[in-house]
Amino acid sequence: MKKVYLLLLLVTFVQLGFAQTEESFINEGVSKMESKSYEAAVESFSKAIEKNPKSEIAYYKRGNAKLNLNDNLGAIQDFTSVVNLNPSNYKAFYNRGIAYFNLLDYKKAEEDYTSSIKINANEVSPLVNRGIARMNQGELKGALKDFNNALELDNKHVLAYTVRAEAKLKSDDFKGAISDCDRALKFGGEYGLAYLVRGSSKIAINKYASGCDDLEKAIRLEIKGAQEAYDEFCK
Repeated sequence: MKKVYLLLLLVTFVQLGFAQTEESFINEGVSKMESKSYEAAVESFSKAIEKNPKSEIAYYKRGNAKLNLNDNLGAIQDFTSVVNLNPSNYKAFYNRGIAYFNLLDYKKAEEDYTSSIKINANEVSPLVNRGIARMNQGELKGALKDFNNALELDNKHVLAYTVRAEAKLKSDDFKGAISDCDRALKFGGEYGLAYLVRGSSKIAINKYASGCDDLEKAIRLEIKGAQEAYDEFCK
């Protein structure tokens, strides 16, 4: 009888030793994210949430995994759970904005980027992304303001220079667009989008040879829209 009792204790101990916790499931999910096994990561974070339905970090990380799977609606649900649990989580607002942007809901994306900025005004990416969302809604003045503010925080931000150049191009400030693209290429090297915007801006002021050269570089870097622009203006 004593041996049976000891055996039962040993079995119980082994079972407890292998029982995974919320933290272990989260760590497992993080490891799977690092190896880009996003579906498996979602499963691990879901198990963490089963252990603790109020796990802010598990919802947040599962939302990120879903973003990587292009499950934008699922990501929105998870990031909404995060901000309901913690309204100060500016990263969750930012990432939910990305999901809305991916769904072409630029207004809701703008709103979430704004919420992120209100909580933490020292991050560049929410300003840049809000500017892009505003530009896609035709709000060029607001977009330019966001890009200017972003560049005050980081005066070597390649994307900020490039999208500000695009906003200037759309505002017929062609020389300003070219100047911003020059800076983007200075800090970012072979940055295809900057070649496309700079080439289009040069062509707008009748600098066809130089503009077409930029478009050729954008084509070589497989930038969407570059071939169409080249075919229209350079052939």
